[in-house]
Amino acid sequence: MSFWLAAAVVALAVLAYANATRNGFVLDDDAIVVKNPLVRSVGNLVRIFTTDYWTGAGAAGDAVDPGLYRPLTVFSYALNYRVSGLSAAAFHITNLALHAGIALVLFLFASELLGSAAPAFAAAAVFAVHPIHVEAVTGIVGRAEILVTLFVVLALWLGRRPSVIAAIGAGLLYLLALFSKESAVTLPVLFALYDWTRREQLRERGILSVKALAPRYAALAAALVVYLAFRLHAVTQSAHVWSGWIGVPAYARVLTAIRTLFEYLWLFVWPRTLLADYWVTDVPIARSLADGPALVSLILLVGLIVLVGTKLRHQRTLVFSIAWFLVTILPASNLFFASGLGKAERILYLPSVGLCLVLGCAVLALDAWPQTRRAALTVALPAALLALSARTIRRNEDWRDTFTLASASLAVSPHSFLMNNLVARELVARGAAGQAVPLLEEALRQSPNKAQAHTLLGVAYYADKQTERAVAEYNKALQLDPRNAEALNDLGVVFLDQGNVNEAAKWFNAAISTAPRYADAHTNRGLVYLTAGRLDEAIQDFRAAIATDSTRAEAHNSLGVAYARSGRTTEAAAEFREALRLRPDYASARTNLNAVLGGGGATRP
Repeated sequence: MSFWLAAAVVALAVLAYANATRNGFVLDDDAIVVKNPLVRSVGNLVRIFTTDYWTGAGAAGDAVDPGLYRPLTVFSYALNYRVSGLSAAAFHITNLALHAGIALVLFLFASELLGSAAPAFAAAAVFAVHPIHVEAVTGIVGRAEILVTLFVVLALWLGRRPSVIAAIGAGLLYLLALFSKESAVTLPVLFALYDWTRREQLRERGILSVKALAPRYAALAAALVVYLAFRLHAVTQSAHVWSGWIGVPAYARVLTAIRTLFEYLWLFVWPRTLLADYWVTDVPIARSLADGPALVSLILLVGLIVLVGTKLRHQRTLVFSIAWFLVTILPASNLFFASGLGKAERILYLPSVGLCLVLGCAVLALDAWPQTRRAALTVALPAALLALSARTIRRNEDWRDTFTLASASLAVSPHSFLMNNLVARELVARGAAGQAVPLLEEALRQSPNKAQAHTLLGVAYYADKQTERAVAEYNKALQLDPRNAEALNDLGVVFLDQGNVNEAAKWFNAAISTAPRYADAHTNRGLVYLTAGRLDEAIQDFRAAIATDSTRAEAHNSLGVAYARSGRTTEAAAEFREALRLRPDYASARTNLNAVLGGGGATRP
């Protein structure tokens, strides 16, 4: 029976997330995967392990959060790329396979912890299909959450028996978890809680002693030391703090964090409204106990702690399950220090294991009432799994692409700075600059000192033929951030379109000096060189653009033109074909390819 239940858990995970494999790269997937040169070769292993998480992430990646260190996650993307290139489907399938694997391991772990297959199935099945996991599973960069959870659960599963071999295995898995995401640091606490949960069993077997357990904790300590040594070498700056915490006193942050903790619990129970980005307006600061939800949450937290310490203290498996949630969410909870986010669904992936185990404990408790237990397992549980799966499948559709997700987010959170920017950027790309302007104005109302929004507003104005207003916005952006590569590049575009190639080159040079891997600036400077007949320099710039982002059809087409003008027709034809593969309706590339194949010269970059 256990085999079929385990197979059912895997099948549920696959069915709930199968439609996600049709999705593309979304949000940070673009910077961390698509535009990251470190992902292009497994030969970058050493650099991946000696630099921070955002080092290779596109032109602006260095400024995102230099305090994060997740080398194994980045290396997993390199392995994906080695096998399938930039196939979004392959990356999604990998995430889905890992998620299904975790659900399976959780079933095995819960079966031993709970002592019964049916409660373990309930816990693992809910984990497999729950929609709060969509951001972690369907978002490709959510793999950090998946990997850390996989290695943490495996470490507990393997290291549960006190032996030297198990200790070494647990230590190695702990190191892999730490290299996946920082939240793995909580694993030794989980082990201590797990040992406390089983202390009678361990005492009966004569292995509840410092001598018996010391090898495991020594291995965990050694893994932590190795990780810290790598991290201290790779991370040279502190992690960023969420903008909503700036200027907020510690007591208000703690009150807000406690309220958010119970909002997470409610999301687990009723995941109706989900968000990919919680802006400051979505996490209002609780500045006193007069904040009703914060006061209620504080009372509930104190009540829970008292309940666990009194009436529930003998129900050790339940206490362990509750503690799993509280312990693993602490690093990102903002309770002890301000983190880089105010609220995010992806961070619930590892803590939700504890909540699912609580559900398993509830099912186990129904053994005293056989009829109620039968109804729960044959009616309530299937109904819940069906409802959760339906919500997950629908939520996966929101993650189809960045524009769809951002639009869905704005329907729930219309003031989000990030989502207003993302929708506006896509509207400009689609030629609907007029529709983008009010979104960008809202973004600037929310955060008036963001150079990024001023730059994009300038792009929208420029696309709408309002050149003076566009230049004014670019200059505002540069006043706020003199090293804003996008604004520098976009000013160069204005001069390039006016035929002032010398002035354009100056701005493109400044952009590249600021962001050496900025593909747009390399492409545009290449066009300046191409116009001036400096073909070798043009080729070098177009190649640099493609090295950063190989999906740029314009860069391939322009490189083909430069090759054709240099007499390198075979290479030119290859670039035109690649441009057409990326964009089949690219008329200029089609004309250039026909010209080269016909013996003429390609002249349309």
